[in-house]
Amino acid sequence: MPITKKSLELVVEDVKNFFDNLLSPNMTIEDTAEVASMRLDEIIRKNVARGLTYSAGKFRVNFVDDDHFSLEFEMYFQDEDKKWHKLANTSEPRDMKLLEIGAQKTVKALQTIEFPISAPEIKPPETKSAAPAEETEPTAEDAEPVTIDIEPTQPATEKTEPAEENSGKVNLKK
Repeated sequence: MPITKKSLELVVEDVKNFFDNLLSPNMTIEDTAEVASMRLDEIIRKNVARGLTYSAGKFRVNFVDDDHFSLEFEMYFQDEDKKWHKLANTSEPRDMKLLEIGAQKTVKALQTIEFPISAPEIKPPETKSAAPAEETEPTAEDAEPVTIDIEPTQPATEKTEPAEENSGKVNLKK
């Protein structure tokens, strides 16, 4: 499926609105990454549904100054024509008070904290078909007993004795 101008516009909107209402007060670095991860996973799923293949990405928490930090991400996708597409955005500086004290100290000390963006589990779309998705060999537990009357039309070349309990009937499994 080729990437259209409309689908690229939708991608741009997703990226532009990424940081809206993302954080709440007193978050740890891990909380911040987890909240961002959920949104990033949704962007990846949407773009895969639009025909792109996710390759790799990074999410960063950056020190800006003693009172501010910023969030940043970049992700790389490839279309079916093997053309690369980079999705990236950086937030406006955020008040350091959104982070709990330990996270503030960590951001100040490390300047940049980077997390890889892994692809989320993407389930293939369900297809409606009459055939089962996977055929398996029937087992004895699956079989239903069927009784068939056998009337010989020609004399048998070998003499066989029917089981006494079946009285000339053969019990077969489907």
